[in-house]
Amino acid sequence: SIISGQKIEKVAAENTPASNPIYDFRYKVCDMTAGLAAEYVGTSATVVFPKEIEGVPVVEVSMTQQRGDTADKTIIIPEGVKIIGKFQNIAITSIDIPTTLKVIRDSAFYGAKIKGDFVVHSSVMLGTGLFERAEIQRIVWPFGSVPSETFKDAVGLTNVTLSEAVKIIGRSAFEVSVNWNGTAASVKGAGALESVTFPQAISEMGIKAFRGNMKLATVAGLDSCKKFVNTGSYYKEGGDDTGNTGSTSNVSKRYISEQFTFCSALPIATENKIRSIGYTDTFSWHKDQAPQRQ
Repeated sequence: SIISGQKIEKVAAENTPASNPIYDFRYKVCDMTAGLAAEYVGTSATVVFPKEIEGVPVVEVSMTQQRGDTADKTIIIPEGVKIIGKFQNIAITSIDIPTTLKVIRDSAFYGAKIKGDFVVHSSVMLGTGLFERAEIQRIVWPFGSVPSETFKDAVGLTNVTLSEAVKIIGRSAFEVSVNWNGTAASVKGAGALESVTFPQAISEMGIKAFRGNMKLATVAGLDSCKKFVNTGSYYKEGGDDTGNTGSTSNVSKRYISEQFTFCSALPIATENKIRSIGYTDTFSWHKDQAPQRQ
């Protein structure tokens, strides 16, 4: 799970394990702050990043999965590191995050398998698509917003609890890509989300935030959401059963936002509740039954 690291205390330097051999790292000057960006390219099950290389502090870390290496990794990032780069498609049993961390870059854990708790300070600046297609089962999210595509097509994710700090959920933050006729998730194992608990502070939800979560049946605490972002375009509704809109007096506009489109497991009472606070788009419809888009 992803949980707040507010109460983490710094580990004494003498208790930090020795780093992996320097020849297991590629390094270069960091493009965001003074120091080096170190990339691990070895195959050890335990990866300990160095605090410095050739006397220069390491301020950014990343890791490249080596061909054929699917072993679980224990990753230790030392104090002083400010940026986490890409750890894509890595199976992570545990990861030690330093209190000095400031930034996690876009798509950092795309396709990763997160098996333990992922403890991060709530003040860290987050990129987009952080855990897209990652395997992760539970989320307790401590940050003030959920950036765009953070958990898009996440595999095995069943429960989400957003802390009281969360005010904004970004575009496609929890979206599940669906197949051509809207009956199943496109990514195997995605779309397992069953419940979401929203904080009272939430005020805005981006386009397609939960689109495609066909098992989502419980939505709690959404009452305070003031804005469901839409595309600015809309569907035309009205007319007869054949789709003929007839006279303009029978036509209404439904703006496209799709936060809960294809969330077909939501009870009618929940749908009505969500509509009562401003959601105007659909919850479930077949592509051949879609109203005319303008």
